[in-house]
This record gives sequence, structure tokens and C-alpha cells, in this order.
Amino acid sequence: MSCAPNITETRAVLHAIATTALEFANAADTMAAALSANDLDTETVSNLMDVFEATNSIIHVAHHTLNNLNRRHQTMEEAVNTTPNAAKTEFYRHDNENSKTAPPITASEPDTAAATIAAHLRATDTEEAGAAFLDAQHLNRTSLLAIAAELGLTRVNSLSQTKLRQRVLKQAIGARRKFAGLRKW
Repeated sequence: MSCAPNITETRAVLHAIATTALEFANAADTMAAALSANDLDTETVSNLMDVFEATNSIIHVAHHTLNNLNRRHQTMEEAVNTTPNAAKTEFYRHDNENSKTAPPITASEPDTAAATIAAHLRATDTEEAGAAFLDAQHLNRTSLLAIAAELGLTRVNSLSQTKLRQRVLKQAIGARRKFAGLRKW
């Protein structure tokens, strides 16, 4: 992976990190569940869950960094790209001739963000911690619906934002914890 000399490439690298980590997290989770179902020793399964948690942390940090990048620099990026003859603007320019341009990742592409948030919620231990995480994301209804879709929830369009948030937390955290308890039983 190359250095990211401008905002477009920085977005692309952060997106690639989150996407790759999500693939690893899903693989580790699937493998841990399969090994657990085959009654493999708990230490090995626990080690795989450590991999799952570590990759989810990478996803969260990449997503958080991307959100901060957009929040802090998007206005400047727009200003630079619409202002001719601005000084030292290479970082913000999309048309940098040295750039391997990639489309900017914005809020209009919720699939990656929703998948990242859903994966983080699945790895969260308590619904309270999940609620705190969701609060920190400042999500709107559309984003919550995208996360609900990632979690496989149906018939959520008519729910209020509060009820939708509760259903997302129950599905991502409560259901997983309940299933984990049944496996031990």
C-alpha cells in the first residue's frame, strides 16, 4: 500500500483498511463458531475471538479516522477545489497528477460505514456499551436503517428512531449473548 499524499488517497487507504479488517473479522468469527460447534478447546476458540476483537478495533479506528478526516477537512477540500490559484493545495486536490485517484468516501455510501458499525456492535459486550458507541457516532435514521439491514433486521421502516436503535442493539448484542449462553448450556 502506498503513502497517501492527498485527501482522496487517504480516504481510499482508510477504506481499504476497514474493508480488509472486516473480511478478517468475519473469517475469524465464522471460524470460531465452527470450531466451537465442533467442541474444540476453549483456549483456541478464545484466541480466535481475540483476533475477531482486534480486527474489529482496527475497523473502528479506521472508520473513526475517516469520519474525523471528513469532518475536519471536507469544507477546506471543497473550498480548495472551487478556488483557483489557492496556495499549497495538493493535499485537497482531486486532480493531482501524481494521484491514483479514487472516489471520495462520503456519507452517501453507508454500506461500508453500516457494516463497520454493525461489526463493532457484534463485538461489544453489553447493550449499554453499544448504546454509548451508537451515541458517539451521531447517527441519523437513515444510518440506523442501514445498520439494521446489515444485521438482517426486517420490518423496521415504521419504527421510531428510538425503537429502531433498541432493535439494533438487541439484535447485535443481546441475541449474540443469548446464543453464547445457549452454547454453554
